[in-house]
Amino acid sequence: MKRSHMASIAEETLAILKAGQYTNPSGRVVNLARPCARQKMALARTRQRRGCNSRPFLIVRTRIEVVNASTLDAARGWADKGHRWRP
Repeated sequence: MKRSHMASIAEETLAILKAGQYTNPSGRVVNLARPCARQKMALARTRQRRGCNSRPFLIVRTRIEVVNASTLDAARGWADKGHRWRP
């Protein structure tokens, strides 16, 4: 799959997430806002139950960036900037 096509899919995905819904091929509107909110709350509860000391991400501003790079290249770029994955 070409990177330009993958970038197009990523941009469409971000637009869907921002809108909180999309229309599927059969014309039915699929609402994502409630399921996403439920999952965020469930994750926050799980983190608290497991004793995570960090603030729940519900109150942390998140930035999503679409770049024309492979996953490995993007991850390497983040690591080079000092970002680390924390379970």
